[in-house]
Amino acid sequence: MEFLVYVRSHHFKVTQCSHEADKYVNEFAKTLIRWSLEKRGGRFTKIATHVFASSVFDRSEYRFHINSLGAFLNFMRDKHFDEKKYVIVQDAVPACPDVEHTIREGWVPKENQLPAIEYVTGEVPPRSKLLAMQTGQGKSFVSMISAAKLKTRVVHLLRPMYMDKWLIDLEKTYDHSADDFVFVRGSDQLQALFMIAEAGQLTAKHIVISNKTFQTWIKLYEQYGDGLLEMGWPCVPENFLEFLGARLRQNDEAHLDLHLNFKIDLYTNTERSLLMSATFFHEDPFIRRMQELMVPLKDRYDPGVYNKYILVISAMYRFNEPERIQTKEFGSSKYSHHAVERSIMAKPKVQENYFSFLDHLMHVHFFSIKGEGQKVLVLSASVEMCTRLTEWFKKKYPEKDVRRYVGTMGDPYENLLDPEIRFATVGAAGAAHDVPLLRTTIMQVAMRSGQSNVQALGRTRPLPDGSTPRFVFPTCQDIPKQLEYHTSRLDIMRNKVRDIDITNYHEFV
Repeated sequence: MEFLVYVRSHHFKVTQCSHEADKYVNEFAKTLIRWSLEKRGGRFTKIATHVFASSVFDRSEYRFHINSLGAFLNFMRDKHFDEKKYVIVQDAVPACPDVEHTIREGWVPKENQLPAIEYVTGEVPPRSKLLAMQTGQGKSFVSMISAAKLKTRVVHLLRPMYMDKWLIDLEKTYDHSADDFVFVRGSDQLQALFMIAEAGQLTAKHIVISNKTFQTWIKLYEQYGDGLLEMGWPCVPENFLEFLGARLRQNDEAHLDLHLNFKIDLYTNTERSLLMSATFFHEDPFIRRMQELMVPLKDRYDPGVYNKYILVISAMYRFNEPERIQTKEFGSSKYSHHAVERSIMAKPKVQENYFSFLDHLMHVHFFSIKGEGQKVLVLSASVEMCTRLTEWFKKKYPEKDVRRYVGTMGDPYENLLDPEIRFATVGAAGAAHDVPLLRTTIMQVAMRSGQSNVQALGRTRPLPDGSTPRFVFPTCQDIPKQLEYHTSRLDIMRNKVRDIDITNYHEFV
């Protein structure tokens, strides 16, 4: 026998490789590497940035996605390893006890959500499922109703900044006690969770784990392998769902942290997983290939109907002295909006003019049209820009509720949900969060990413009074990259919005 293959629900593990087989398994793994060019010592060097596979420190085992099993066996066959030279072991999908969920009275799925629920709860395979519904169509609610129908404990693996949002959603939808929801941040809390499960005392119905905490655990396993058990961990990552008694694993905003979400599949053996994202696409062909490896196009749920309810405003402006505005980081040739913001803030007069310009946009596209209780969100690239904008607008409008919400400074979640005016970074508020009665979003960050632009666009949801939400993005006519991004943004948004208005502002910042 040249090698052994263990087949699980979401991955397969290759182990006990002969010297010759090991060489070719490594060669196959190289087809799953994302490369980039980095400038080092005045020369560009090819660097492996992400490997969409996994192995332990001594290369005694390798892990690959289950959807690449056929490609792997064909690759090895081409290297003269036929079926007689390896053994395949099909590991069973663990059975876990039922868990009852109670939905609060009045929470009933809408007609358009019923097919999505049927998709999530339907037959497996596919074990990996993707809800690719438009933002605002109720992906989170569909997932919670589906968990109740499946009668399963759920493990959610989320970015830390989204955990507060999910606590609100869970408590709002389920008629459960506080003990039915467990939130895990940090390795100590994760280890304590497993100890509770090992003692048979785990009663929570929803377990929400920081994906960064889980990532740290995976890295420990890759370094020490089964030695984790000697370090006090009662199980290893590949058994975590069985150990917790969960038949469903969920990852919200799955387009973010794609490499981590992919690697989580390499340690998953369960009945089904659910990825949620309105923007599970990418401009990079390699990333698209990895996304399709995770969830093939035929296995995704996309209703194919787009609700066009947003008015997009492209606000064109110019700088008085554009040559003084930096658009790149030192030593880099790439456009950086952080650099643009630093240039604006470094010059008091430019900052004042720019903030006044944003204030004008807010008057035209929010204050003059807003209804009762409606709100505005301004997205920036940097924490410092959000901080200065918050201070400036608080001073100008002392009678209004103006707050900052960024992901790295401990701002309370209420700062995003409650005020009339909030200033936030794209990283903290540009995806996943729903701001009630959000009438206007001003996205003053120029980005190429189609995912990020569509996610930011989706922060404005249909309004109860039928008024038209607005999405405003300023573009500087003096910065070529911003003009390039302006064109790509319009191409992305054209089929997703009610209308687009391009307005040229003659004031110079």
